[in-house]
Amino acid sequence: MADGGSTWVICKDLLVVPVPSGLLMLTNRTTASPDPVLMARALHQPPLHGTVALYLDAGAEMSAPVQRYVSALTGPERDRLVIVPSPSAGPAADTKTLEGVADFYGVRVHAGPGLVPSPRTVYVDAEEQETAAPDATAIRVLPRLQSAMRGAMHTAVDLATGGPAPSWQRLEQYLDQAPEIRPEATQPWRVFGSESPSPAPYALGVYLARYGAPAQVAEVLRRSVAPVTSSQLYEVLGDTPARVDPDALIVGLLDAPGSAALVRSAPRGSGPERLMWLMSDGGPQPRLWWVEPPDGRGPRTDGPTMSVALADPASHDRRMAVLLDPGTRVVRVDPAGRAIVASTSRSGPPAVRPGAPDVPEKPSPAPGQPAAPVEPIPAPVGTRYVGPVLVVDTGDSWRQRADTLTRIVHAAQDAQRPVVAINVLHGLAHDGPELTALRTVLVRYQRLGARPVVVATSGSDAYAAVRAQFRPVTVEARTDGLEQRWQVTDPAGVVHAMAAGLTPALFAAADTVPVAPDDRGLPPVLARWLAQNTWPDAERYLRDNITDLLRPDVGEALHNLRRQEPGDREVGAYDVILGLVRAAGGVADPSAHRFAPTGPVDLTAIEPGPVLSEPLRETFAFDYLQPHAAVGVDDDAGEKRKLRKPWDDELLWLTYTGGRARGPQEGKAWMADMAALAGALDEAGERRVVANDGAGTVRRFSHGQANATVFTAVSTVLGIDAETTRHLAAQPDPVGANPVLQGAVTQIQACQLSPIDRVAWVVRMSALEQRITADGRPELAGLLRILTETLASCP
Repeated sequence: MADGGSTWVICKDLLVVPVPSGLLMLTNRTTASPDPVLMARALHQPPLHGTVALYLDAGAEMSAPVQRYVSALTGPERDRLVIVPSPSAGPAADTKTLEGVADFYGVRVHAGPGLVPSPRTVYVDAEEQETAAPDATAIRVLPRLQSAMRGAMHTAVDLATGGPAPSWQRLEQYLDQAPEIRPEATQPWRVFGSESPSPAPYALGVYLARYGAPAQVAEVLRRSVAPVTSSQLYEVLGDTPARVDPDALIVGLLDAPGSAALVRSAPRGSGPERLMWLMSDGGPQPRLWWVEPPDGRGPRTDGPTMSVALADPASHDRRMAVLLDPGTRVVRVDPAGRAIVASTSRSGPPAVRPGAPDVPEKPSPAPGQPAAPVEPIPAPVGTRYVGPVLVVDTGDSWRQRADTLTRIVHAAQDAQRPVVAINVLHGLAHDGPELTALRTVLVRYQRLGARPVVVATSGSDAYAAVRAQFRPVTVEARTDGLEQRWQVTDPAGVVHAMAAGLTPALFAAADTVPVAPDDRGLPPVLARWLAQNTWPDAERYLRDNITDLLRPDVGEALHNLRRQEPGDREVGAYDVILGLVRAAGGVADPSAHRFAPTGPVDLTAIEPGPVLSEPLRETFAFDYLQPHAAVGVDDDAGEKRKLRKPWDDELLWLTYTGGRARGPQEGKAWMADMAALAGALDEAGERRVVANDGAGTVRRFSHGQANATVFTAVSTVLGIDAETTRHLAAQPDPVGANPVLQGAVTQIQACQLSPIDRVAWVVRMSALEQRITADGRPELAGLLRILTETLASCP
């Protein structure tokens, strides 16, 4: 939704500040300041599993600008949101208040596990799944409509696991026994500017009640808190919608009693898609029935919860007319509920983990057909290629399993899908180097739209969390008594093959697992650019592929990715770099001058302005992002850290002069881009910490992120308009009078600069104050001086 380090002014009443776990929404009011507790939480809270947190300051619980912002998001983006209210918004135990917030935005609301429970609250664990109260890390307060949908889904799941499948009688029971959805189906309910809720949960409930569900599917759906989306519905069915001949569809349903078709009609305007089931009742003389979710516009004459009507193929009613629409797509299932695709080998509907974004129409590879080969990606840090296999190896990961690795490589020689191997050792940490490397690999393949085969020697909770996040095809070792067996499973956990040893046949089976392409795929040239391991590699790839990278679809995809992945700071830098190239009309001449500081660094001196001129070339960005001053505990005198100063001096001057040379909105976007460059810098640091007992430990941190925090705070203040700065200059407490300034000061207070960097920042900010005063804006210089004094006085 946004990149780390940028600030968006959506309108005069709303400021959106990206933070590591989501977005901080600040309403532009001069009578109050943001809650410092909320600010600290937003700045330091790590990303929540599968969600984007939306932090609201006090007074924004029912904010029209925030509601407009939420309403403008796509359905998959909204489904990931979790509202985090300000601690000063009201009593922590006021469940009704939080239910009102959830209804106002149509989004889940975060609360501590001590909240008084209600029918619309759910205890969740760290993976955003329902859990028992003693094990909960938080509570989610659900919007009224979402709670009703979840209740209807639970009704369907209970019925689906309570008897043989398939069952028309059980479907009738579902339509009669889903009281949770009746209040919502019989009264208008406005959702995100549309009066029609998403039909996917109801359509999935109909399918489960009619055809049943494996226990693993039922368990996932029971525990899920995120709204069910169309992508999960299609994955349960085992296929994605496709165009069919209406006459052939009717004949096929009548010839196969008990079969059905999910009919998806094209959305009208900005409304949601429309989903209906056309079902054969399975009688000796089968008849066709329409089963349609409620549309939320009022009570229906043919059913309080679902519209169930006899289908007459010869009629011209609105439903039959839908089949003739060129935009209509259909998924057919056989009398057992399995998708009708060529050479079906599925043992049943796959498991599904609700909460992932909806997928566009992309055909799954037909079962029995091998997946198309994918060109290998560069091996990221912590991995290496052994033959065709990309092996997660952070040093001695395979020291005791070298023979197993040899067998994996031999068996995977002819694999069509990419193969990634990891030795799942005891105690593997979620944020440790092994799983970090595995996530990097899977992100790169995800961006290519490919699902690799992950070979794992064992299982663990931490590894299972990564597997659930990316949903690859897997070849995993399982112990059966005293015997070890290897099994091939699809992303839903359905076993497709099993053998006592690692054989080429296992990998051949993995290649033929029918899996829909990953919907998060990017244009291949962009995905491979983002997969480069170093910034010099990225610069070379840019030069070699400049024509393709400048295509409009590539730029749009990169910008969208930057918005959707606010925690990926490298993506923000790539977007800035491509923007610089586009603005300059192409890449810089390789022989052109590049910024290169010379001589010893003087901490007390700074150039009076930028050395470089516009248009700023991408070469400066690439050179800036090189780790010039990553240091350890041996740099007590700070000599290595001094090497970073000239680069940050230049970037600050470019931030100010470039922003000043542009209009207000363009200037803010420019300054946000410069802060994004700083945010992508990876310069590790180490600091020796001595406890009271004299014991010393080494703490690792990021110099780059600390500097980026200051860049972001300074850019925020530089973006304050002239009228506001004049108003604040006359206030006795300008910080308390303006939430934007308050936020910048809070960022400075939370910053963890090294002593050398702190001195350098005080010098360069003082020089910038003088330049701003000389440029005729002394009031703005005064606001910047507040940041300088705050930084100088930090402990």
